[in-house]
Amino acid sequence: EEEEEEEEEGEDRVCFSPDKNFPSDQTNTDTPKSIHISKIALDLERLDDANIEDFYDVLLIVGRTDGSACVVKLGTEYLATFSAVPTISLNNQDDDDDANTIGGGSVEEDVVEGSDSATIRFSSKLVRSSPDDGTDEPIKSNANPNSAEQNDGLPPPPTRFEIMHQFQASESGPITAILYEGASVYTSGGIDGVITHWELPTDEHSNTKDAMMIKPLPSMRNAHSDSILAIKTLSSSSSKHHDILLTVSGRDATFAVWDRDATSHDLIHKVSLQHHLNDDSISILSAEVNEEEGYVFLGLSSGRVLGYTLKEVLSSASDGRDAIPSCNFAAHQDGGDVTALCCAGDGSMSLQRSAADTTDAAISTTTTTGQKSIILITGGSDGKMKQWEIFPRNASPPTNDETTQPIKLEHWPRLPTQRMKRRAHTFPIHHSGPIKAISSLPSDPTKLLSCATDGRIHVWNPMSGEKMYTMEGFTSDISSLCLDRAVLVTDGMDDLVCLHDFMVDDMHVEEHFDPF
Repeated sequence: EEEEEEEEEGEDRVCFSPDKNFPSDQTNTDTPKSIHISKIALDLERLDDANIEDFYDVLLIVGRTDGSACVVKLGTEYLATFSAVPTISLNNQDDDDDANTIGGGSVEEDVVEGSDSATIRFSSKLVRSSPDDGTDEPIKSNANPNSAEQNDGLPPPPTRFEIMHQFQASESGPITAILYEGASVYTSGGIDGVITHWELPTDEHSNTKDAMMIKPLPSMRNAHSDSILAIKTLSSSSSKHHDILLTVSGRDATFAVWDRDATSHDLIHKVSLQHHLNDDSISILSAEVNEEEGYVFLGLSSGRVLGYTLKEVLSSASDGRDAIPSCNFAAHQDGGDVTALCCAGDGSMSLQRSAADTTDAAISTTTTTGQKSIILITGGSDGKMKQWEIFPRNASPPTNDETTQPIKLEHWPRLPTQRMKRRAHTFPIHHSGPIKAISSLPSDPTKLLSCATDGRIHVWNPMSGEKMYTMEGFTSDISSLCLDRAVLVTDGMDDLVCLHDFMVDDMHVEEHFDPF
C-alpha cells in the first residue's frame, strides 16, 4: 500500500497509533481486545482562525471504541506509536484538586476505597512507545513540505505527534459523535443518547496533560433514546455565533436543538420524524447543516432527504407545534438509503420572483432578494453520489411583511432528464459499498472526497463528475474525512489515525521520503 501511495502524485502520509493495549492480566495468553478509532474531529475554532497558516498547528480529537478520547497535536514524523501503561493515583476526598498521581492522567479507571478520606484509582494512560522496547521503530523524517527548507535544501527535522489530553468521554460504549470547538468538546457514546459537554484547559494549561484538568459540564439528556450520529452548531442570528447546538439520533429518528448560551444547555425543541411521518420504521442515517443559511438536512433510510430551516424549528418551539420540513425529496430511489450528506458551498442558481407572480417561480442566475442556492451532495447505500441545487422561496406570495412568510426549500434537478449548471448531477463511477462520509471545502469547489465500506477514498472533480484518483487500504469502518486546506485526516485503519498531505511534490517524495 505504501508503494502505491508513493507513486500517487501529490499525496504523502503520516500516521500515529494511540491504541496499543496494555493487557491487564499478564498470565492470560488470549490476545487483548483491540481498541480502534471510532471517530475523529478537528478543532473548528482553530480552522476558522485566519492567523493560523500552518495546518500542523491545528489540534484534533480522537474518539475510540473503548469510550475514551484524546486531544492530539499534529506532527510531521512518519509514524508515532502510543501504548497504554498502568497508573495509580491517590485522591484525597478532602482536596481532590491536589491528588497525588503516579503516571499522570487516566483514561480507564478502577476505584478502590482505601479509607474514609482517600481513594486509590487504578487506570491506564497512553504514552509514547520508545524504540528500546521493541514496540516502535526509530522516528523517520516526513517533515511538512510546506515549511521553509533548511540545511542546504533539506527539510526541517520532523515535529512529533503529542497527546495533549486524554479522558474517558463515555462509559456506555464507543464514541459515536464528536464536536470540537476551541475549549468546548461535545461527545456521545454508546446507545443511551446522552451528550456530554467538556471544557478543555485553556492555552496556559496546554502542557498539563492531567485528565483532572478536563472539566465535565452538565450532560444533555432525555431528548434521544438511542445512539447519537451527529453533533453540529448553528447560529440563531447574525449577531450570535454558534449559539445553537444540534444533536441527531439515528435509530429513533429524532433531532434536537439546545441553547448553548444557557449554562445547562436547555433543550429548546425536539422533533421526532417517526411521529411526524407516521412511520416507525424510518431512521436517520446522515445529517448535515449549512451554517450560513441555517439549514438542517437529514438523510433517511427511505432514500429521501428532509430539510428544515432553523428559523422554522425555533418558531415551532415557541408556538408549541411540530416543525414542518422545508423540503422533502427522493434523492436515492430504488430503495437506496441516504447514508452521507455534505454541503459544498454556493450553487449557481437563485430565485427570481415578482410580487404579482403566484405561479411556480422562475429559476435564474440573478435574484431580486439576493438569496443564492447551495450545493448539497448525497451519498447512498448503493454507492452512488449525486449533487443537488437547494434554493429558497416563499411558500406563499410575498406580502408587506416578508418576515412572516415561511420558507420553502426547492431542489434541482427535479427529473432524471434535467441537468445542473456547471456541475454533474450524478457521478458515473460508484463505490462498491454504502458511502460513509463526504467532505468538501466550500472555499475550494475543486476538492471533493468520499469514502465507503469498500475501503476506498475517491477524489472527485465535482464539475465534471469524473474520478480523479483513488486512495485504498482502508477498512470498512472508515467514517471520518476531516479535510482542511491541503491536509486530510482519516480513520478506517483500525488503531491508526492517518494524515494525508496533498502538497507533497515528486521531488520531495524522491529525495526525502522513506516509507521503510
